[in-house]
Amino acid sequence: MAGWIYNAMTGHAWPHIPATLPSPAPIHTVTYDRADLDAVLADWDEALDVEPDDLDALFRAVERRVLRRWEDDHK
Repeated sequence: MAGWIYNAMTGHAWPHIPATLPSPAPIHTVTYDRADLDAVLADWDEALDVEPDDLDALFRAVERRVLRRWEDDHK
């Protein structure tokens, strides 16, 4: 009873209801399919002096590096 009176006088709820913490924002990872790369190359309608397989390997390596850096930064 004393707890209820004290909390009523101080403006606190009784019984105490813990505050809920907001959920962390979801981590969105984005990658592409090989079809995306092929579609962009077709949209550009320009000859590049690099093979699509080499571009794909380069982009995948960049994605892996970014992921490693992100994981290292959030340990």
